[in-house]
Amino acid sequence: MRSKKKWLFDWAFALDWAFDLKDVGPCKGSVKYPDVTPDCEGDYDTAVEVDPSTPQAARVLIDQYIRSSGSGLQAAIALKIQAFVSEFNALE
Repeated sequence: MRSKKKWLFDWAFALDWAFDLKDVGPCKGSVKYPDVTPDCEGDYDTAVEVDPSTPQAARVLIDQYIRSSGSGLQAAIALKIQAFVSEFNALE
């Protein structure tokens, strides 16, 4: 369009997570990314689901390392998405 290259992709994915906390028990759930596109610019919509069997005592850690977009799991996922975007944009 107007002599400019446009790099388009549009995908969604879900990542299941699980860990076992000593003295608390098994914890599991998923992080869903319903819409990843080039115009997100690092700000991705996410939905975090926690399995009902996950102990309440683990919720603080889940909030800090799974639900938080600035650290933990979501930050690591964002880095991987950015790496993909960089590689994708480098294609000619």
